[in-house]
Amino acid sequence: MRARKMSQGMTLIESVLAIVILAIALITLTSFLFPSVQKSALPHYQVRAASLGQAVLNQILAVSFDEQSDRNGSLWRCDELDKQCTLPAALGPDKNEQPAFYNDVDDYMGCWYGANAQQQCQRGLSITSLLGGDEQDDYRNFVVNILVSYDYDNALDGQVTTHQTSPFKKITVRVSASNFTEYEFVAYKGNY
Repeated sequence: MRARKMSQGMTLIESVLAIVILAIALITLTSFLFPSVQKSALPHYQVRAASLGQAVLNQILAVSFDEQSDRNGSLWRCDELDKQCTLPAALGPDKNEQPAFYNDVDDYMGCWYGANAQQQCQRGLSITSLLGGDEQDDYRNFVVNILVSYDYDNALDGQVTTHQTSPFKKITVRVSASNFTEYEFVAYKGNY
């Protein structure tokens, strides 16, 4: 018997089988590749969040402990010379004061947003006004939440009333952006 010569083309079954094998290979490849691409942005975000958090903390720590503290050579502190420190319920920005004129740590309390992130802050200000530059585009989608409170654990052994202050203020800065983890930075300012 004579052997038949095979045609040079592929049959329909062979074509479908090749497409199925190719699809399985692409699904496997993309399931490993895409998570790696997303994770590659994480170190870049962490560095930017740390840089922003540290810049904000440095700016806050450079101002006075309280509105009633002396700003000219620390001649007196609040709670001295009939100068009472701001009560816990009154902490926050002074009425109608612009960020360029903030003079004590609790003035910075609130939500600060970068470009494209304004909807994440109910009554916030831009990061540009916080840092005093043109960082708006540098920190797109970033949000900085700042909370300042008296640190009672160190000063009063946990026995506190609403009219008591403390010689320490705890400053908590939370930096977040888009789908990434929120990072928290904490510092203390003493009444000295």
